[in-house]
Amino acid sequence: MKHLLTLLLFSALLTACAAEQATLSPAPVSTSPTDPAAAPSAASETASPQPSATLIATAELPRASSTPLKAETGYGWCADGIASCFDDGYSFPLTRPIPTTIDPTYRFASTQNGDREIHHGVEFYQASGTPVLAAGAGTVAFAGDDMTEKVALWPGFYGNYVVIEHTLAGQAVFTLYGHLSKMDVQTGETVAAGQKIGEVGASGSAIGSHLHFEVRPGQDNYFAARNPEMWFAPLEGAGALAGRIFDPDNPKVRGAVRIQRMQENKIADFPAYQPMDIYPAELVIENGENFALTDLSAGPYRLTYLYSGKVYEYFVEIRPGILTLITIVLD
Repeated sequence: MKHLLTLLLFSALLTACAAEQATLSPAPVSTSPTDPAAAPSAASETASPQPSATLIATAELPRASSTPLKAETGYGWCADGIASCFDDGYSFPLTRPIPTTIDPTYRFASTQNGDREIHHGVEFYQASGTPVLAAGAGTVAFAGDDMTEKVALWPGFYGNYVVIEHTLAGQAVFTLYGHLSKMDVQTGETVAAGQKIGEVGASGSAIGSHLHFEVRPGQDNYFAARNPEMWFAPLEGAGALAGRIFDPDNPKVRGAVRIQRMQENKIADFPAYQPMDIYPAELVIENGENFALTDLSAGPYRLTYLYSGKVYEYFVEIRPGILTLITIVLD
């Protein structure tokens, strides 16, 4: 099958965005191909098995632009796709429930190499008793436990948990905080962003003390979960990357996109690479992103994707406080 690759690199500057604003202007876009000869060689690719051919596509480092783009929709948290998420730049609508890094070994949509169920959230590993904060202002939709009721894959999945309903750009968005050791709020209570709502624990099916955090746009349902990494800002000095990779002839493309840090036009020794698992079909909204990663140190990166015996290679620049969006079409 002949493959036609189209690479669009998007970059949006982080700005404040009023939660009550129902209609936001479209995303900025910048696309400008550069000389492929200037890109690093793919000879250092360590994927196994080694493909017989390597396809290389490069693009100019992404930069902000005032040019609106209406064609791309579906990324992240917006009711009408990413085009409704922008004013002068992308606004991350929520804050972290714990102001620290997430667990990189069990990200959204991953399975820890097939050892666990598909993850519908992210984990914050912290000691029991660590304060858990509301990711945004809203109303407590639920505060209790699921020990006798199946609200996820089995009873006792979350243990003690809290769900908060927020209104963002006119859309109802629910955040869930699971495995709590203590709950400081009650159903129906109004909470402020950053308010303490409970404490980290290991209730339910937790493996060790941690917070399980989910984002559910539109409805309070386990199967409505979307990637929280698209919803809160990167840590200081870091950026975020998200994208969509698909083959029109194969709507269930799976695998992982690998990302490697570049230094002086070479792959950095550490970390060797980070995988971004492609979401299963049931976790992808129409035209939405199907991989994402936050808290990437600012700088140049190499992306590779092994597909049908070939390695597809791209280079992007991650900038502090910025969400970089990529669309890769294989046709």
